[in-house]
Amino acid sequence: MNNNKKILIISPIPTHPPVSGNKARVLALANTIRSEKYDVYFLHIEWRKGDEDSMREYWGDRYYKCAYTPPQTNFISKLFKHIYTKLGLQAAFRYKLDEWYDETSNLCIQKLQNKFHFDTVIVEYVFFSKALDNFGPETTKILDTHDVFTDRHKHYLKQGKKPTWYSTSKRNESKGLNRADIIIAIQNKEATFFSTICSKTVVVVGHNIDIKRVNSSEVIPNRVLFVASNNTINLQAANFLINKVLPKVKLKLPDIKLAFAGTISDSLSEIDGIEILGRVDDLASIYKTAVVVVNPVFIGTGLKIKTIEALAHGKPLVTTSVGAEGLEEHTKESFLIGDTPDNFAEAVVKLLSNTEYAKQLSEAGYNIIDEYNKQNIEIINSIL
Repeated sequence: MNNNKKILIISPIPTHPPVSGNKARVLALANTIRSEKYDVYFLHIEWRKGDEDSMREYWGDRYYKCAYTPPQTNFISKLFKHIYTKLGLQAAFRYKLDEWYDETSNLCIQKLQNKFHFDTVIVEYVFFSKALDNFGPETTKILDTHDVFTDRHKHYLKQGKKPTWYSTSKRNESKGLNRADIIIAIQNKEATFFSTICSKTVVVVGHNIDIKRVNSSEVIPNRVLFVASNNTINLQAANFLINKVLPKVKLKLPDIKLAFAGTISDSLSEIDGIEILGRVDDLASIYKTAVVVVNPVFIGTGLKIKTIEALAHGKPLVTTSVGAEGLEEHTKESFLIGDTPDNFAEAVVKLLSNTEYAKQLSEAGYNIIDEYNKQNIEIINSIL
């Protein structure tokens, strides 16, 4: 039965291919809403390019795209940014709220709104929240945040890494949030923060994902799997595994196979004990081969999609405190945490050596994600 409500998702990132966490997030949200029989349209503002053929196949005649032109930064802004950098000030790493927003996108958005008169619009990311200004009070405006961007750069500096991507001030993030009627946070900790800096309704909608119990007969003995895209955070995690964890595990389990899948493979080389599996279109085909899945990230906000994926595929997982954010209450019940090389290696060895315990964890994780999906659907229906 059709709900008859027209919903527009506006996103600067594509839904296809869903090879990184943020793309998978947008696609999962779309899948969940479409499964509830709403009429869902997708406008891709091409800030990041995608697979247009796959998107047209998925969205059909409800797929629209809009060219993206980076806004010009004026001389004064560049000068101040240079001065802030020289002086080592935090402002050197912060962007203005709308610094990445292309005003010409408004023409595409207004054209679609005039044609379809959407009941609800969902905009991805606070730095594209200005798109919400194209809609009047007759349309419910929702902002899907993905992350907290207030001083996000500090997470990188704390780890001795050069900040990448977007970071802004609390004042700017507050302004962006208040453009919406409803804020979607991806996990509880971030929802609490958003509630303190804006006056709008904040709900938590995690990452819905198809649960796929994989056949244990296809497992490759001693394979430990890390699925990741090629970015600074994941490369740091890979180096942690290769240089600090793997040697400790090999002392007890010499036959361990540490496998890397996804675009991170482009930056790694095969050495003793390392397998490079390359880019993967069908994640289930890779997850089913793993005995243990790992997600050793130490930087980041939001919800770690790879953590959810591992549990949804019924795999025992070892991650870090950062990798567990959003699911902290399930630690030890459905996955293990290791924040030091010794603890991480110990957890991997435990799961590789104790089949019954690993099975117990994976079963619990699988059931938790099943319930987690149901809760997300209830919340989405309540706000739509």
